[in-house]
Amino acid sequence: MVKNKSKTETPYFKTPDFGKTMPLRKKDKEVISLFQEEYEKLSDNKKKVTFRNIIQSDRSCGFAGSGRIDNILNTDPKHRYRVTVRTTWRNYLHSGQYDEVIKMEAGERKILGCTCTGMIPTTNYSRQIVGESDLGPCC
Repeated sequence: MVKNKSKTETPYFKTPDFGKTMPLRKKDKEVISLFQEEYEKLSDNKKKVTFRNIIQSDRSCGFAGSGRIDNILNTDPKHRYRVTVRTTWRNYLHSGQYDEVIKMEAGERKILGCTCTGMIPTTNYSRQIVGESDLGPCC
């Protein structure tokens, strides 16, 4: 679901790989392990307000390699989630934002897209997680 909150036409740039599940890398497994360790140290109240999914950036992309590929990673190895990602965009003349809902399986990594388009004028994107619902155990 995409909600355009801009008064202008969104330069909606969705990579063809958006939402594609990617294999976990060694680095992802290390992040999950470290996140789990820190999460277990939190109080019960802080656990209730801590998102289990995170956004990571890696690999260059976009105009002159000035962008980074954003990925979403579910750090919970046992639960599935419905995650709302807010994308804020800005180009030379306009700006806006839209929300997308993504279903994440336990311990899964998916591509969100590049932080910068490959076209002039470039459009820059920043993403953040604004909501998360636990869908229960995966297996």
